[in-house]
Amino acid sequence: MFNLNKKSHVVTVNPELTVEDYEKLLRAEGMTSGYFPLTGEKTKLSTCLAERIPNFYFLKYGDLADLCVGGKIETPLGRTFSTKIYPRAATGPDLRRVVMGSRGLLGNFREVSFKVFGSVEKEVLGVALMERMEEAGALIRQMMGHFIRPLWAFLVKGEEAEVCLKKLVLPEENEILLIFKLAGAIPLVDAEKESLTQLTEGSRCFLYWPPRREDQAFLTDQVFNPEAFKNMSQKYPSFFGTMASKVVATFEKNFEKHFKETPC
Repeated sequence: MFNLNKKSHVVTVNPELTVEDYEKLLRAEGMTSGYFPLTGEKTKLSTCLAERIPNFYFLKYGDLADLCVGGKIETPLGRTFSTKIYPRAATGPDLRRVVMGSRGLLGNFREVSFKVFGSVEKEVLGVALMERMEEAGALIRQMMGHFIRPLWAFLVKGEEAEVCLKKLVLPEENEILLIFKLAGAIPLVDAEKESLTQLTEGSRCFLYWPPRREDQAFLTDQVFNPEAFKNMSQKYPSFFGTMASKVVATFEKNFEKHFKETPC
């Protein structure tokens, strides 16, 4: 199942597709999902929905709950219902968000509809060099406040930062690196790059735009690997918009116990 409405930028798909296959179908239509789960593109959409896996591209496109606009849901007792894919106009619970992240205890998506976006025309990799962690957070807030939305942003410090600085032949006194990527339509990316350059003028932040492809590939490899995702989600959960669930609270355990004993 793959029903794409290019006018409304909404697609309805089978959630048993992997994120990788889902993205391939969209690219063939000149679109993109805006979703890259922390567990990697081999993860099924159904798993992403059941566990509400954070989106590495959330700074630009939002988290999974923002991207999912509805679908057909089956409860553990086999009852099926559909949520509307247009904006809600009444008060009450948002069942779409209730089911997402319930690990199947409240239901599973059998069909799911997502927002989609125009394909990326241009990408620019940037590195911001700073002395303190607080400066990295301040820069991200400034970027978002000026409507500069990077595709992703990744913090590097300590030995990893030293390796990156040596590879790029940059001054090694900076202890914090914020690696980020701008992506989108060509005019938008050019405008974001210029605005960011102006935004950091006169500050202690040094911006560097790696010109060589091998340097860009090296920096990307530092970001897109399982260990980096694991460390980032544990150390800096706020950068992903939601905390990675490595510890289940007592309330959540009781919640799970209740719905296992009394399914919907």
